[in-house]
Amino acid sequence: MNLSVSFCGSGFLATYQLGAAQSLLDNAAWILQGAPRVYGASAGSLVAAAVVCDQLLEFARFTKQHPLGLLSPTVDIFRWLEVTLQRCLPDNAHTLASGRLHISMTRISDGKNVIVSEFHSSDDLIKVIFKPVLKELLIIY
Repeated sequence: MNLSVSFCGSGFLATYQLGAAQSLLDNAAWILQGAPRVYGASAGSLVAAAVVCDQLLEFARFTKQHPLGLLSPTVDIFRWLEVTLQRCLPDNAHTLASGRLHISMTRISDGKNVIVSEFHSSDDLIKVIFKPVLKELLIIY
């Protein structure tokens, strides 16, 4: 039986979700590795991308580099997220993610929910991951 997995929009609790996903990989790998679809919304889209592209530990390492994480005053959050995604995701991330990673976003023009699951390049994937996170961070600031 293949189960799909979803990571909700969680803001700064994304580090908790990274740990939970790593624990699943360590103790019940079949759940994440066999998931035909991995969904993510907002910060959960970062975790979902890390699962699909097999980069959980890399994402966790980058998150732990600053004592206050994204709240550290020395961190340019937007640039940090973009550079981290570029550094962590493999060159073929868009191929790994297409059809398996599903990112939930809200279309600004009409407020409708849109699920994006096809990516044409790694840059395209990063832009799609970054948009819901960017919106959430702008609300916080």
